[in-house]
Amino acid sequence: MPESAAAVDTDDLFIPLINFAHFTNPPTPTHRQSTATSILHGFQRAGFIYLSHHPIPPATIRRIFSLSTSFFSRPQSEKDALAWTTPESNRGYSRMGQEKVTNLEDKNQVEELREQAPDLKESFEIGREGQEGMPNRWPAGILETAESGRERPEDVDFERTMREFFLVCKELHAQILRAIAVGLGIEEGWFDEFTVVGDNTLRLLHYPPALGRVFQKNKNQLRAGAHTDYGSITLLFQDERGGLQVQSPTTASGLSDSLFLHALNISHPQENQYSIQLINGVATCRFIDARPIEGTIVVNAADLLARWTNSMIRSTVHRVVEPPASVGTTNGANAPAAARSTNEHGAEAPSTNGASTANGERDAEEEEYHPARYSIAYFCNPDFDKFIDVVPNTVPEGETKKYEGVNSGEYLVKRLAATY
Repeated sequence: MPESAAAVDTDDLFIPLINFAHFTNPPTPTHRQSTATSILHGFQRAGFIYLSHHPIPPATIRRIFSLSTSFFSRPQSEKDALAWTTPESNRGYSRMGQEKVTNLEDKNQVEELREQAPDLKESFEIGREGQEGMPNRWPAGILETAESGRERPEDVDFERTMREFFLVCKELHAQILRAIAVGLGIEEGWFDEFTVVGDNTLRLLHYPPALGRVFQKNKNQLRAGAHTDYGSITLLFQDERGGLQVQSPTTASGLSDSLFLHALNISHPQENQYSIQLINGVATCRFIDARPIEGTIVVNAADLLARWTNSMIRSTVHRVVEPPASVGTTNGANAPAAARSTNEHGAEAPSTNGASTANGERDAEEEEYHPARYSIAYFCNPDFDKFIDVVPNTVPEGETKKYEGVNSGEYLVKRLAATY
């Protein structure tokens, strides 16, 4: 079978573009095995793949983006009424700057990063239905109760559509894990018992528009900091704006994960290539754009899958920056009010009511801005009551496993607790 096409092929980072229908509805058995092998190799080499010909219709994805855009356009008071509460629940709305995504687990270090450069995003988390004591923060169940007691039709539609999409993504998670199992040469259904209830998170994300000065004044500023994801895999649906970047394999080595991520987040992260000073020299870190490709889902392997496979599969650091200049930047005179009223940290700033600034009346009008970005992330996890130990065939003979086993739910809560 021919090699997979490249979605990204730069600086030793090869992310394959894979026709997933060749696994789910293969023309021949050879296509099915070859596709499974390509998926596994993509996760081994880059930790990322792009899936085309997947089972989620384009109209469904467009509908989810439309509902997400409408949700974030609500008054701030309505969104705040749906607030995220605890890492254990991980449901509800998070304001701009509330979460700082990072691999650091020391809350003091995380707070230091948050103070320097809060993430410029807001989000809404949806978990599985029926988890005792952890209801979803649906507008139809909270806002209407607090107001008139009558459910608005648009809120009922939002909840119904998101519930349906959650289950569609749950099934795709199981299908991708089956492909990984076939690639590994183990029983195809080996992972099935770990994905029964679907302890996953559907996250709607909005990166508001921002003036160029937000990134120019603070070289540490990103829309979302460098991090890996925590569970098994993540399904990412991007809009056309771009901004996702993936760490090249030719990056720094010799640092512990925590020290590397700390250095990574405070070393002028807007530069696509920059150096980190080590005790015994200098290591280069490079990030590569993972641009949107229409009709595809970006899938990345996460930390529990890396542990599960004894690091045979990579959980790769990635981040979100302002979109490339070739995508959507324009004259500040046309910038929406949300962008014109942000300060250097991306937070809302007082309006000048048209008054001149020290640098002249036309500062805002002449300044470029970065448009809003929307994305939908479906974070897939092994069911929270499952114990995660190494998958068969992933520990070479004569070697010991690299990780001790962990409980899925406890691991996820620990990682989330550090970022809020």
